[in-house]
Amino acid sequence: LNSKQIARRLIQMVIVLIGISFITFALIYMAPGDPVRAMYSSSGVIPSEEVMNQTREAMGLNKPFIVQYFDWLTSCLHGDFGTSYSSGKPVIGILMDRLIPTLKLAFLSLIIMLIVAVPSGILAAVKQNKFADYLVRGITFLGVSIPNFWVGLMLLYFVALKLSLLPVVSIGGGIKSMILPAITLAFAMAAKYTRQVRTAVLEELNKDY
Repeated sequence: LNSKQIARRLIQMVIVLIGISFITFALIYMAPGDPVRAMYSSSGVIPSEEVMNQTREAMGLNKPFIVQYFDWLTSCLHGDFGTSYSSGKPVIGILMDRLIPTLKLAFLSLIIMLIVAVPSGILAAVKQNKFADYLVRGITFLGVSIPNFWVGLMLLYFVALKLSLLPVVSIGGGIKSMILPAITLAFAMAAKYTRQVRTAVLEELNKDY
């Protein structure tokens, strides 16, 4: 990629991120419920309507939607993501608390995907048009066809409930609590990359060295 292509990709990424943030902000804005009332209810305090109106005014919730969005976007660009209405904690702190577990889960799912996809793709290529190849291709077809949420439900039902091999609910963030979510994420990825590995190996095997 040259510098122009990289710049174009970066501009496209920024536009997509702004579009996603706008849609998300609009959906939250249109959602039923009053954030100020929810904030006070979570603290166990029910103030008067006058106090709640003053709070809305202080938080800028009485401003037009587009003004609220640009105020929020400007604050985000300065590193201020606001405060959670439900917990009263800074949003950036909540995000950072979830960052490490998310990275661990993504890394584990990547490892599982590589362990499955690379050997399976090579096996399918070496055994082209044989039973092993048909089996791998059939499994990969299921992998790209079945939704991730259905895979997760089936794993919970059989592995966690029926066989009791792994916990249903993640407690403590240990390795056991991440296995089922990681397998669920890796299932579709492994199916996709198994096909790519198979295709790449077949291309190499068909070359006249």
